Amino acid sequence: MSLRARHLPLYLAALVAGAAVAFALSASAQGEAQPPPSASFTASNNYWYVTGTSSTTATIAAGGTVTFTSPLGNNPHNARFSSPGPSSCDPALPVDPESPPWDATCRFDTPGTYSFICTQHAGMGGSVSVLAPGTPTTPPPTTGPGTSPPGGNPPGGSPGQPGSISVKVARRQRGTTLRGSVTTSADGSRVVVTALVSNRLLAKSRPRRIRKVSVGSLRKQVPSAGKTSFAVRLSAAARRALKRHGRLGIDLRISVTPPADDATTKTAKVVLRPRA
Repeated sequence: MSLRARHLPLYLAALVAGAAVAFALSASAQGEAQPPPSASFTASNNYWYVTGTSSTTATIAAGGTVTFTSPLGNNPHNARFSSPGPSSCDPALPVDPESPPWDATCRFDTPGTYSFICTQHAGMGGSVSVLAPGTPTTPPPTTGPGTSPPGGNPPGGSPGQPGSISVKVARRQRGTTLRGSVTTSADGSRVVVTALVSNRLLAKSRPRRIRKVSVGSLRKQVPSAGKTSFAVRLSAAARRALKRHGRLGIDLRISVTPPADDATTKTAKVVLRPRA
C-alpha cells in the first residue's frame, strides 16, 4: 500500500471535521444578533426605559444614535452623562431638568459604556452600550410577566394590551391644521396630540439653542376604545413661519394614557405646506 493510500482515511476525516466546524461557526454567526444602529429611551414614572422594554440599558453599534424622549407629564427630567459622553447631540440634551415635551438624538462614535442619570430623581438613569461593528449582542428583555420595572410597565404596549395604540397620519398635508386618527384599546383613555417644530424655523434669527417647541396641542378624553379623529391647529407663530418658508417639517406626537396605566407615545413626521 502506498503512503498516500495509507493516509487517505485521515485526510478524509480531517475534511469532514473541518466542514463540520465551518458549518457550526456559520450557523452560530447567523443566529447571533448584531448591534442595531439606533435605540431610544423614554421617561416614564420617573425612570428611563429603553422604549418598549423594561431594560435601562440600550445597545447600539459604534456610530449609531440614541434618542431620549420625555413625552408628557408634570415632572421635569434630564439625561446627564458622566465623562465621557456622546459624540454629539441634536438638539443638545437639557443641562438642567426640563418639563415635557422634549427630545434629543445623540450619536456615539466610540465603543464603550456610557452612563447617565436624571439629576431631578434619584435612581432615574440608564446606560448606553456601544459595540464595535460586527460584535454579537442579545436583545433587551421585553415587557411582560416578571419583567415589570419598579415604576410599572414602560410605554409601548403590545397589541391587545391596554396601552397599545394605532396611529394614522398623512405624511404630507396642506393648510394650518394637522389631522389624523388614533385607535385606542381601552375605554376612558386620555389622548394628547402635540405638534413640535424646531425653534430655528420660527425665529427670524438663529436661536442660541436649537430645540423642538410646541406649536399646537389637543387634549381629549376618549369614552370608548376605538378610532378617534383629531385636528390640531397651528399657533400664530407657526402659521407665520409656514407662510415665510413655504413648508414646515413637524413632529406630531400622539400620547395615549389608559386609566390606571402608563402613557404610550408615537410620533409621526409631517411635511405641511400652505393651501394651494
